[in-house]
Amino acid sequence: MFPEIEWLFGSIFSYYLLYNLVDFLYRGNEYYNQLADDRKKYFQKNIVKSYSLAGISIFGTYFVYQGFFNNNWDNTTIRRVGYMYSALDALGLIVVKNLPMNSKIHHSSTVLFSYLNTLVDYSQQTFWIGLPIYCMLSCYSFGVNYFLGMRLITPLKKMTRMIEFNIITYSLCLIINWAYQIYNVLRLERFTWDVWLFIGLVLFVVNDDIKLVTFLIHHWQKSKNGELPS
Repeated sequence: MFPEIEWLFGSIFSYYLLYNLVDFLYRGNEYYNQLADDRKKYFQKNIVKSYSLAGISIFGTYFVYQGFFNNNWDNTTIRRVGYMYSALDALGLIVVKNLPMNSKIHHSSTVLFSYLNTLVDYSQQTFWIGLPIYCMLSCYSFGVNYFLGMRLITPLKKMTRMIEFNIITYSLCLIINWAYQIYNVLRLERFTWDVWLFIGLVLFVVNDDIKLVTFLIHHWQKSKNGELPS
């Protein structure tokens, strides 16, 4: 009932060690030391997530290549990547106490999605392949999480270029992602209940992605005013 579940707990443990490493590395930073404990955890969460997503994107690109070019969708690899991804959000829920409600809902949903991911047989042609594809294209936007963390200890006027780069890359990934998801669904001959469930899950994530792009644009505008870390 819980295939590859050990990858969830193993990843959580590994990420927690990285939280402590980030804390050690930034103790000499003036702005970091001024953060409240919960804000420090939020900083650690996003820095660890940014580097981890970069690593997952490299590992996960292999199964995408094998799937699209060799028609070899390996269930084990996809399940492991899913749990490696959701473990980041699961640990964030545990460690960061004052997460916004929309973040808590998003993180909880990610853990649920990773479990649903293990129930699908990707060796058979299925529209559910859109779920791990969405996950992978989200990984390529790891720079967004780096910004979410670094904005707490870096004046925004020094981050204008970083924000612009993230807006462009994130928007490009979303356009590719949404285009594929639309194609993935429209090619179906009929819509069963699980198709509607899939559409609902994807739209939920899309809504959160739109909010994040809006957040980036807002901070890009603030960076023009040379604001301090916030």
